[in-house]
Amino acid sequence: MVSKHWINALHTSFEGEYQKALMHLDYLDKFLREKDVEYHLLRGAVNYGLNNDFKALESAKNAIEILKNTDRYNEDEKNYLLAYASNLGKLALKAGKVTKDLSAFPQIDIASVNLTNVRRHLKKTHPLINHPDWNLQSI
Repeated sequence: MVSKHWINALHTSFEGEYQKALMHLDYLDKFLREKDVEYHLLRGAVNYGLNNDFKALESAKNAIEILKNTDRYNEDEKNYLLAYASNLGKLALKAGKVTKDLSAFPQIDIASVNLTNVRRHLKKTHPLINHPDWNLQSI
């Protein structure tokens, strides 16, 4: 049941149906004790799509905090996700009427991230399109 809602959250988010995606994420909230990086990044992107900039900002910060203390990802994946979270947070700051605290968002040299070392599902669910090799990368 949980995986069905995760897949539906991903699918509806990709389709730009952010309200539906948020509904699935809210359902998942009832069952997930610990939310991982990917959950927070998806929730952040969905909230950003809904112009909920404060919530998008909060999700990006949560993802960054988890990434600081996880060994779930290799170094390139960690930097890739940090760059994605930082970009999301900075976009939310720029769009919203929230405190401009850029210190929470690390500056990542995305060009140094080797995309071939980043798992395919991470690139599909959290596209870092400002990476200089993005167009060359077949996801």
